[in-house]
This record gives sequence, structure tokens and C-alpha cells, in this order.
Amino acid sequence: MIRLTGKAPFVRFLRIADPDRAIEEAGFEIIETGDYPASPPGHFVVARRL
Repeated sequence: MIRLTGKAPFVRFLRIADPDRAIEEAGFEIIETGDYPASPPGHFVVARRL
């Protein structure tokens, strides 16, 4: 309801594999990933351009 009034942005939750796949499709090699903290997960990715 708040989003309809323009007070909150659109939020979409992704599965952890989705951003990793998008990073690889953009031409990067994933070096390391991790979830810090574990709950709720904050997914971090270290990648380099190929």
C-alpha cells in the first residue's frame, strides 16, 4: 500500500544464484562468495573481469 502512494520503492528479493549468474553472464569470473552475516544473509561476491 505504501508503494502505491510513492513513499516506498519497488523491492524484489532474488535467490542467491541469480546475481551470481548475472555476474558471470556479464563476463566476470567469480573468485569467492559468502553470506555475511548468515542470517539474514548478506551475499558478497568477489569477481574479476575476464
